[in-house]
Amino acid sequence: MKYKVGDKVRVKQRVSRSFSIPHISLYEGKVATITKVRSANYKVDVDDSEWCWHESLFEDYNEFDQDREEFNEAVVKTLLEEEKGKKGRKK
Repeated sequence: MKYKVGDKVRVKQRVSRSFSIPHISLYEGKVATITKVRSANYKVDVDDSEWCWHESLFEDYNEFDQDREEFNEAVVKTLLEEEKGKKGRKK
């Protein structure tokens, strides 16, 4: 098995609908933590460890990804605040 308990993974985008996880599209792109490793699959926290997930549904996730996401979120927030300020001054 590729991952171990505690590893963070990202649920792949555009996952095949042949997997038996209901509403899998709700999880696409989300970061999950492996909570249990079984012989052929994993349990993860993103769905409260309800479903068994095959490793083909995951892509590696690392701290760089998290840093980049936090940076992007901060930039978007700043831009939105600046735009809001501009609109407020036009009144």
